[in-house]
Amino acid sequence: MPIERESGLNLPNVMTPGAWVLLSVALVAVLIGVGFILYRVWSKRVKWVDLNFRGVQYFAQDSEFSADFLAKAFTVAVNALVANARWPASVVERALLQFKVYVFADDVNAGVPGRSGYQSGNILGVNRKLTTLCHEMGHLLHERIEKIVDYDHTRWMSDGFERAERVYSDWLHAPK
Repeated sequence: MPIERESGLNLPNVMTPGAWVLLSVALVAVLIGVGFILYRVWSKRVKWVDLNFRGVQYFAQDSEFSADFLAKAFTVAVNALVANARWPASVVERALLQFKVYVFADDVNAGVPGRSGYQSGNILGVNRKLTTLCHEMGHLLHERIEKIVDYDHTRWMSDGFERAERVYSDWLHAPK
């Protein structure tokens, strides 16, 4: 009786050179696919820019947006909140450190249509005119100091945010 040899694919732990080639091609294809997915995810992420002031970072959809304007507006908003909020100045100043501002290219709305700004965690979304910057910073203060979310603005007046917004708005609309 003649002895028949089985092919390398049927024996355990034995692979022919052709099987190694197929496995190598499949592995390279998988690595290229994973690399492409990582590249797509990495290239679409928001590229935050440091404002070089109080640990604040920003991203502007409009490439012509002025970082100097944001820095000035931010300074005025912080000063208005420090002067008018019901908490001590040191508490307000400490609470307004290290967050991000996403500036939408729209002049009126920020993000979702019908909304002129939003605050979500450590990110403030504002329009390019920055009309709601002080308002959203007020929401940030509530979350960081009081650990509350006041969507209805029930404590807005008693916490001094309305006065702060008025001061900020007056500065924003004053002739430059």
